[in-house]
Amino acid sequence: RILDVNPYLLNLLGYARDEYLEKQLWETDIFSIDDSNILLDALQIQDHVRYEWVVLTARDGRRIDVELAANAYEIDGDRLIQCCIRDVSEYRKQEIRTRKSNAWLQTIRHIHDVLLTTSDEAELFRCVCQALMEQEHVVAVWIGLKMPDFSITPIGWAGFDEATVAGFDAHWDVTGSTFGV
Repeated sequence: RILDVNPYLLNLLGYARDEYLEKQLWETDIFSIDDSNILLDALQIQDHVRYEWVVLTARDGRRIDVELAANAYEIDGDRLIQCCIRDVSEYRKQEIRTRKSNAWLQTIRHIHDVLLTTSDEAELFRCVCQALMEQEHVVAVWIGLKMPDFSITPIGWAGFDEATVAGFDAHWDVTGSTFGV
């Protein structure tokens, strides 16, 4: 059962202190039952556990990335657990941005290498589409030329077969956005 709650955690999650006192961890809404069982099972085996990416759910439904460190102690024959939770939401967002930036840099580097080694224009466009497909984890990518009649002619693709590309009916409007694909 929960004996005390840090005011910082209560504020972060939007709960009042009395909503947690005397409850079991799995009776709260901040952890999934599976997550709380994993934590409690681990603390039966060892006296300290640390999880870098735990997602807590706030009262308003927000999901908050936290780092959780828990220690188990024996005091007067009772096993007590102390949990320290640190909000890592901003760190997590920055880490995701950094990973995406690094992935884009790798894709740009790959395209640069293709530009230096490929003399065939169709192969160049195919390689660029393949690189973008892998970067964005999508099943197909195509690029095309805007034509004076407002149509778009595919000039490179990856993940599509020739017949599919031949059936494209893409157009652009005066603002430059595509439609009709």
